[in-house]
Amino acid sequence: MRRRRVQATAGGAAVLALASALALTGCGGGGGTAADPSGPPAASAAGGESPGGNASPDPGGPVDVEPRWQTELPPGTVVETAAGNDRVYVALNGDPHRVVALDPADGSELWTYEHGGAARREAPIEDIEPAPDGLVFVSGPDVHRIGLDGELVWSAPGIAGSVFGPEAVAADDGGVVIGTDNGAAGLASEDGANRWTVEGEDVHAPGTRLAGAQERRILLTEELAIVQGGLAGYFTVTAIDRDGGDVVWHRETTATPRATLAGGVLVHQQEPGMLTGVDPATGEELWRLPGLEEGDGLNHPIWVAGDTVVTHHIGSIQGVDAATGTVSWTTPAPAAADFSERIGTTLGDGRLALVVDGGLALIAGDGTLTQLGLPQPGNLQTVNFAAALGNEVYVTSRTSRTDEGPYAMAVPAEGNAR
Repeated sequence: MRRRRVQATAGGAAVLALASALALTGCGGGGGTAADPSGPPAASAAGGESPGGNASPDPGGPVDVEPRWQTELPPGTVVETAAGNDRVYVALNGDPHRVVALDPADGSELWTYEHGGAARREAPIEDIEPAPDGLVFVSGPDVHRIGLDGELVWSAPGIAGSVFGPEAVAADDGGVVIGTDNGAAGLASEDGANRWTVEGEDVHAPGTRLAGAQERRILLTEELAIVQGGLAGYFTVTAIDRDGGDVVWHRETTATPRATLAGGVLVHQQEPGMLTGVDPATGEELWRLPGLEEGDGLNHPIWVAGDTVVTHHIGSIQGVDAATGTVSWTTPAPAAADFSERIGTTLGDGRLALVVDGGLALIAGDGTLTQLGLPQPGNLQTVNFAAALGNEVYVTSRTSRTDEGPYAMAVPAEGNAR
């Protein structure tokens, strides 16, 4: 998000697009949308400098820190970690599949919800999302809601087709929205009732799809559910009214959108290697920044950190203003960073925490980068997931090297020096 759902805010925010190689250009040409073939002018590097703008100082090596607590999890494979409702939630698949709630104060287990298991042919857990007064999780074609006490509140089986995507559910005070293999559906928080369904034919010619079954992602604002998806080189971003399920606007892209909200702007990949800023209320394109990467384009999420859009570029990280699309700073990238899915989370102060080799990298909106080195337990596999409450990061390993369970750790962003 993860973590993943990004709530629109009145204040500014920043986007972090992480790719294995990016080459930002200056005032290159744009490209249009279906509504406006001419498109807006392409953004350029800040201050008339070469791409990268003002350089930030080299952050140096990591500072070794001690976790505030470390706890062993039940056996299984961690598939997601989330935080909310003053709880740290960890989803593990095994026999049985589980959702574990930890107390952020000391890492003790508050409760465990067991969801069948492989031997009983229960579908594995694919996604979890904190919701008001509980948690929503996806398992196969079904959606389930657990209360704060770990008891099942409701199950919504097979709504609008199978639920697709590692980020195919989002929830807030306005309800639950799920992505499906052929669209999206809105559910009532209190009982899981289907309030509306949008399918491919609602925005396309009959027989085509709203957003193919791959790369499903959902973002929520107070009024809209913004749903992305794609299949075989055809991708879409669609805004749906959360009250009635009406399609407000719809965009087609030629690359995985990897959409996120930052500072009141929707930022996504329009073409391979081209970032685009869009007004989320209207779908109007505000700016384009071409030349990010050749080939298939961005292979990593777009993250949020402060007031800036950030890109990984051949050993450096570059900040791009989400409001204008201009490059504002560059700083060396953390060594051995694995910028993959689900390993970044936004802190309460707006910094981005990324899991990197041996610890965490904290990135502020102005490009300031701090590295924290963590101890590596003998049975701890590479850390794969991160979630945050305030300025504390909770990291988990996917599996264990031994018969013991994987671990979870609590790491204050300011660190406790070892």
